[in-house]
Amino acid sequence: MYHALLPPKTVKILKNEYHVRFFIVFVFFVSLAVLIATVFLLPSYAVSSLGERSAVSDAQSAKNGIATDTASITSGLSAAGDLVTALSSAMLPPLSPVVLRIAALRPEGITISSFNVSSNGPDSMAVSIQGLADTRSDLVTFKNILEGDQDFSGVTVPISDLASAMHIQFSMSMTATMKKQ
Repeated sequence: MYHALLPPKTVKILKNEYHVRFFIVFVFFVSLAVLIATVFLLPSYAVSSLGERSAVSDAQSAKNGIATDTASITSGLSAAGDLVTALSSAMLPPLSPVVLRIAALRPEGITISSFNVSSNGPDSMAVSIQGLADTRSDLVTFKNILEGDQDFSGVTVPISDLASAMHIQFSMSMTATMKKQ
């Protein structure tokens, strides 16, 4: 049973005032939380907004830069293509058949790491090869194969390259006389 010293009408008024005060305090704290959140989020919003504007302007300038630079790039590539064509037509003895021929004659156990080819005349080239041979016999076999081929002459291997029995770093020089195809 509920006993109150105040009359029921006054109790009802006090309860209504209590509810109104509670609602006012609740609204105050919610408003305070929204205000604090706004204050803390405002700098982040400003930074992200400036970042977005910067990214949009960078994208626009890149788009404009790409559109204007393609003409100079195209002309540069066309000039480079003309130079490559002129250089490739000026080489009387073609280099690729020499490299392909040596690669075709290479036996198992020989790894070629570099080619150095220079022109000696219209149909003659000085060729220098460097690489790794698994065994001395592989290196001697490769030398004999090149000496036996009609396109190569003067095949030389330094004696010091034949000193080791296995895993031999070698260099070899020769003259190639391949006709232009």
